[in-house]
Amino acid sequence: MGLPTLEFSDSYLDSPDFRERLQCHEIELERTNKFIKELLKDGSLLIGALRKLSSETSDGCQCLGSYSLTCFISLTRSYYVVQTVLEFEIQLLQLPGFRNHSIALP
Repeated sequence: MGLPTLEFSDSYLDSPDFRERLQCHEIELERTNKFIKELLKDGSLLIGALRKLSSETSDGCQCLGSYSLTCFISLTRSYYVVQTVLEFEIQLLQLPGFRNHSIALP
């Protein structure tokens, strides 16, 4: 079901049918306007949350990057474990850049 058509030629007659059809269009326009406002508000909240997540991830990556693995290396003597942790760090450091690019942060 769609909206009833509004004919410009019917507007000058100002009939009850025309007023009823016009009211249907006005109600739909109000619903659409409300939906768009909610969508903009939700989008704004989502972008804010993504910015905060990006900032927190960046802080966490910097903390991880500053952590020294020398004691871990001396305890385990496992090259592969250390290499995996370092690769994970590299991947984490790239995440904020990708996220920032996707939400076009300044």
